[in-house]
Amino acid sequence: MKDRILLLDYARIGAAFLVIFGHLYDPSPENTLRIFIYQFHMPLFFVVSGMLHRSKSLGYLARKLLWPVVVFVWFYYLLVYPLYHFHIWEGGTSTQECEFGAFLIATCSDIVGYFVDNKGLGPSWFIIALFYIKALCYFAEHGASYCKRALPQCFSTRFLEAVILLLLWCICLYLPEIYGKSCGYHGWRNVGYVGNAVMAMPYYLLGRWFIQRLSIVETFFASRPFASLLGAFVMAGIVSLAVHYNGGISMFCILFGHQPFPYNMIWCYASGICGTCMILFLSMMLPRTLNDTWLRAVNLSATSLMGVVGFQYFFCEVVRHTIGLEQPYLLSIVLSLLIYAICVLLWRIFQKLHIL
Repeated sequence: MKDRILLLDYARIGAAFLVIFGHLYDPSPENTLRIFIYQFHMPLFFVVSGMLHRSKSLGYLARKLLWPVVVFVWFYYLLVYPLYHFHIWEGGTSTQECEFGAFLIATCSDIVGYFVDNKGLGPSWFIIALFYIKALCYFAEHGASYCKRALPQCFSTRFLEAVILLLLWCICLYLPEIYGKSCGYHGWRNVGYVGNAVMAMPYYLLGRWFIQRLSIVETFFASRPFASLLGAFVMAGIVSLAVHYNGGISMFCILFGHQPFPYNMIWCYASGICGTCMILFLSMMLPRTLNDTWLRAVNLSATSLMGVVGFQYFFCEVVRHTIGLEQPYLLSIVLSLLIYAICVLLWRIFQKLHIL
């Protein structure tokens, strides 16, 4: 059990690092390394989240997922505002030129827009989409329990849960088509990141399925480091093929790439799954036992994932607007590690202050 948690800690740390590293670079499709990372780093988040699935109430989910998004937005806006007005940084938000009172009102409006009009701050959309996915799982679990009592015993609870989850997923699939706004990606429509949740749910469910088989996979690869390395190499090759044939930088940005439907979607999910497997294979090659100091450091870094995802956007934007969009890779690695450490510290401080 200890090794299994450590493996997931490695995977979460890797995903968070890749988010920071990717955001330090120019978002143009010409950056091949960034395109490669963006094929799978967000799917990896959803897979690992699925592997760590726990049944929680909607109130708990809103407090743990939606409230932090509000805090992250205010953190970003309140830091950007004085930087602009003291002429330290000209980048930032569209509200930074307002007087302070108007700025506060505009910020509140933007926060509402985050949950309605898909105006998410960097990868904070991931947190909102994750809330929707967990909420759908909550309704499916409780609906299955109710149906189990009302229907004949010929249906298992797991089967009923799967049926209800599929129905809810189909409803959410068509919700953006009815109420959503065009996002400019091949005519794709979205509303409040419901579309993102619909596309990401297969990864989450894959994680729930995979966690039950993780111990078997770990047992096989524990004494076969070469097999882990080979598996990572093969998965990286498939992701590279997806980059070459399908293009785009992610399933949520340049949405499905250049291939016609449904081949674009096939490449999209194949690259996300294979990239996730690549990180898991590489994680299996890392030490299975650590001394207490390193173990605490790894656990601290992994359990601060939400804070890293939310806080990093401000620091990445500062780097992009000061140092530039095309810094050397070695410098980007150092900066990414530094930003990661700052975000972990901020997350813990906000928790100590009972803000998060």
